[in-house]
Amino acid sequence: MASGGPYRLAGELVRELGRLLETWWRADRVRASPAEGRLLRIAPPALLRVRGEPAEVRRRLAGASSAGPFVIYLCQNARGPCELRVRPVGPDYRPTLLWVEAGKETGLDESEVEVW
Repeated sequence: MASGGPYRLAGELVRELGRLLETWWRADRVRASPAEGRLLRIAPPALLRVRGEPAEVRRRLAGASSAGPFVIYLCQNARGPCELRVRPVGPDYRPTLLWVEAGKETGLDESEVEVW
């Protein structure tokens, strides 16, 4: 048998498994509660109702900045292109939502966005 035999092989396997778990743990992921998750899991094409007005989600962009992770949904409504910007946790420990339309940013409450 090779030097160390099965014990050496088992030790190497455990080390590799540890590296794999560490890599997975450090991966960039947006972490949020299930309630917040409904606004982070929208997959195009999807329909939204923002303050009672319908909009179609056409594209989803996710990333991170110095302020933390975010998701931007590029949408289209009757007036033209618009965006829903979501940050998982705002200063009050609730998602921060911004609606951008015609260059104007408006803050939203979660209850103002319906996902269909």
